[in-house]
Amino acid sequence: MTAVTISFFGFLLVIAATVISFCDGNSNMLCIESERQVLLKFKQHLMDRSNRLSSWVEGEDCCEWVGVFCNNFTGHVNELHLGLSRPYEGASDAEWDAYLRSKLGGKINPSLIELKHLSFLDLSNNDFGGLAIPEFIGSMNTKTLQWVSGLSSLQYLDLSDANLTKATDWLQATHKLPSLVELHLSGCRLNNDPSPISVIPNVNQLEIIEPKCLESLCNLREMDLSNNGIDQEVSEIIDRSLSNSLCNSSTKLETLTILDIESNLLSGEIPDCWENWQMLQVLNLGNNNLTGKIPRSLGSLRYIKSLNLRTNKLFGEVPSTLQHLDNMLILDLSENQLTGSIPAWIGDKLFNPVVLNLRSNKFQAIPDQICALNSLQFLDLGYNNISGAIPKCFSNLSAMATKTLNGFLFEVPWEFNPNNWVNLDALLVMRGREDEYSTTLGLVTGVDLSVNSLTGEIPKELGNLTELRSLNLSGNLLTGQIPENIGNMEVLESLDLSMNRLHGEIPSSFSNLNFLNHFNVSYNNLTGKIPLGTQLQSFDKFSYIGNHLCGPPITKNCSRNGETPDITNGDSSEGRHRSKVNWLYVSIVVGFVMGFWGVVAPLFFIRSWRFAYYKKLEHIGDKLYVFWATIGM
Repeated sequence: MTAVTISFFGFLLVIAATVISFCDGNSNMLCIESERQVLLKFKQHLMDRSNRLSSWVEGEDCCEWVGVFCNNFTGHVNELHLGLSRPYEGASDAEWDAYLRSKLGGKINPSLIELKHLSFLDLSNNDFGGLAIPEFIGSMNTKTLQWVSGLSSLQYLDLSDANLTKATDWLQATHKLPSLVELHLSGCRLNNDPSPISVIPNVNQLEIIEPKCLESLCNLREMDLSNNGIDQEVSEIIDRSLSNSLCNSSTKLETLTILDIESNLLSGEIPDCWENWQMLQVLNLGNNNLTGKIPRSLGSLRYIKSLNLRTNKLFGEVPSTLQHLDNMLILDLSENQLTGSIPAWIGDKLFNPVVLNLRSNKFQAIPDQICALNSLQFLDLGYNNISGAIPKCFSNLSAMATKTLNGFLFEVPWEFNPNNWVNLDALLVMRGREDEYSTTLGLVTGVDLSVNSLTGEIPKELGNLTELRSLNLSGNLLTGQIPENIGNMEVLESLDLSMNRLHGEIPSSFSNLNFLNHFNVSYNNLTGKIPLGTQLQSFDKFSYIGNHLCGPPITKNCSRNGETPDITNGDSSEGRHRSKVNWLYVSIVVGFVMGFWGVVAPLFFIRSWRFAYYKKLEHIGDKLYVFWATIGM
């Protein structure tokens, strides 16, 4: 055996001994003692009703504790996963009860700042308000975030659905985190307390300092401030800060991929300097009070996948610069005051749009080029001023006619997801209500042209969209009959043709629509029998009101040949009943006339009868006089 071989075996023995020493009970724990004491001190101030932290005990390896993740080589605590996932919509009472009981309470001990290597902190959906859970469901309450600023290695901070009403130092605290990659403060009730300004001599200096604060977050990739209570006073501050940081070429936020400031009270115009944030993939400014025109510089966001400007007060036409957004999957400009025709370049230049939502604006025409969007799965043009006919070329929207749909189209890279992806989401109107779709967005297909001024017939070509799940053509001026081949759309879940001028019968092919859970053909001029043996009998009469239909579920019975009964033919029980009532009135009148003239006519024409009649009346009168005279005596 050579010396080299002996040395190699000796090296293996050393490795084996090292591995055995790591596996030998608690004698060689990976956890660092000082960091274990920090975690135990942090636990002392918590209320843990469900014993989630039962493994956090003295003498045990803290790297094996629930929610604690350490570096395998250094033993330092790197991540704390103490957040909760909210139950899905429609979850049972037991699931919600378990969720509420699992919330951690008490208060956050600032000892966490001693975890210098902590890079991930998730405390979302807990209850640190110190109050009973039923009174503050889904809230977390802390008066200050200065304890966060000491975590110099922190890369991920999620305080979603926390109550930070009193944490007026949130901006100052978070901008001191130079390693921060993602910041989630969604639903934290951030307010307009002026204390962030009080530490600065005047507001003018704030305009200069705040961009520098953003510069310190040079690694930031995602900023989520959605669903807060930022009102106009703070929005002016944020607007100045945001405008300066966007328009200042010295600001380096080149890594930012997601910016979400949805559902606040932000006002003013959107800054027109977006070319400085080239890496943005998701921009959400929806549900605010933003005014003005859509900035042309948004067209420089060439990596953008989701652009959401919905529910603001934007006006004017859609800028042509947006045609350069080649990677865009979701474009939502709904509920604004945009005018003009829908741009033809949407079909000519955009290659990948999957969701196009232009609902509730003032658009006037649908270009034929829109039919070239082969990847389009959801088109909402409802509540506009669109006139003319429905384009027959809608049958070319192949993504609504094939089964190649999947949710993976709606993902962008995410640093802390194990699979390195995060799902995009969209707020869509289906089945008569508005819902948010995320993980299932890739399976959603729909066309909504409701409440416009569309004329002509429903194109039979729409029946080729066999994978369509929602079709809404209500509130237009459509005429003609319902195409028979709409019954070929067998996965259809929602169909609304109400408030048009359609006539004829409901096609018998509707018996193929076994997945319908929303259906409305009210206020048309439809006739005949409602097809039997389908989902159509499960809807109430209000889905059919304003027509001349018969059969279940409405109470009007059909004639033997299946047609709507005529009240004059006497074939229906209702007709016969009305006929009998009418003849009764006639017989009474005739009987009265015949009886009256049967007595009066002879007296008028025969003199002897008239003399005998009056003599008889005189005789009766004499008898009555004698009778009353006798009683009087």
